[in-house]
Formats: sequence, C-alpha cells, structure tokens
Amino acid sequence: MPDMRFDVGRRPRWLRWLHRIGYVTTALILAEILLVTVVAGREWYRHRQERAKLIEQTRTHDSPWALNDDPYFREEARPLLSVMPSLADLHGNGLRFISMPALRGVRYGVVLWLPQPNAKQANGIFVMADKQQDGAVTHQRAFFMPARDFRALMHRIDILTDGWAGDADGICLDGNPVAFERIRGTKITSGAGNCSSHYDRLKKLLYQAVQRFAPGKDLPGGPNWYPPDESQ
Repeated sequence: MPDMRFDVGRRPRWLRWLHRIGYVTTALILAEILLVTVVAGREWYRHRQERAKLIEQTRTHDSPWALNDDPYFREEARPLLSVMPSLADLHGNGLRFISMPALRGVRYGVVLWLPQPNAKQANGIFVMADKQQDGAVTHQRAFFMPARDFRALMHRIDILTDGWAGDADGICLDGNPVAFERIRGTKITSGAGNCSSHYDRLKKLLYQAVQRFAPGKDLPGGPNWYPPDESQ
C-alpha cells in the first residue's frame, strides 16, 4: 500500500507569501489609521485653540483693551482716534465707537459723553476717515443728544455688552469689524468683533442714535455701517 502521509509541518511557499502580504497590508492600514487620527486630532486641537482665541478676543473686557491692545484696531483706527476725545476726556460717562467696514475705503468713529452728571444734553462727535487719502479724516462734526436719550442708550448698551462671553465671529471672510470703549466712573469696558449677531445689535443701536441726532450725507447707509452705496 502506498505511503499516504503528508508533510503537514511545512506550508506551501505561495501560502507563506500570502500571509506575509497580509501582514504588510495590515501594518500599512494600521499606519494609515494612526496617521489620519494624528492629523485629525491636531486639526481638532488647532480649531479648538483658534475658536478659544476668537472668543477671548470678542468678549467684553473689563479694561480699555479694544482700542489699546487689539492690534487691528490700534493700528487701523489711529487716524480716527487722533481727533477723538480720549476716555479720560469723557468725564466718567461716555462711549467711543469705531467701525471698520471690511474691503471698503472708509472708517467711521463716534464719541458720546455727558459733560456733567446734571447736564441736560450729551455731547457727540462723528468722524469719518478715507483710506484712499492715506487714512486722513475727511469729515468731523459735533452734535448733541438730550441727556435722557443718552442715558437710555447707554443703559441698553450696558445691558447688551456687560459680561458678554464672546463668540467665534472672526471666521467670517467679510463683515464689518467694530470696537467700543465704555466708561462709567472708574469702570471701563470694551470689546471688538465682526459679524456676530451681538455686534450687529451694537452697530444698530449706535447707528439709530447717530442717524436720529446727527443726520447727514456723510453717515453710513444703514445699521451695518457700510458706505451708503454698498449698504443694500
């Protein structure tokens, strides 16, 4: 009878190579999964850090941060700030507001303050600068607001801005960056933002007040604070 024994201890060569190819393929797949995980993790962390930075920048600060330490406004608003009263000149009750429409050639500034606690009207200044003329201030005029309306406006702004935690609104590609500084006695608050609904409300409050008490052809075309021919 023929010998029917098989050599079960040694696998065919093709089977050994097949296993090796499987090992290599599995290793490559695991390496790709690890690489994707690392890249995704880094991107998530970068996005989280960027979001945290934007929230920190746009929140309401209990200091004159917005027009002093924010690099964009500190530089871009320089021509306007050079002709606007400082916080120290606002007699402990006032506000400074800057509007910088993105990709537009104009810059707007508004200052409001109560010269005395019992004054019957608040003082206001509206200024406009033109980047096409080296950022020079091209319009500057004074106006007045009844003290009752001033206090009502400041109250609404304080309710809106005090303690606001910020938002990642800087990710929009266009928009209209704005900044404000508010002084009440020894308390100073400030903030800067772009296209969030929070700063849209602030823009609207200031625009409605200026439009009502300081109407003129040099005003922006709407509460977005864009130039008149770009506000539609």
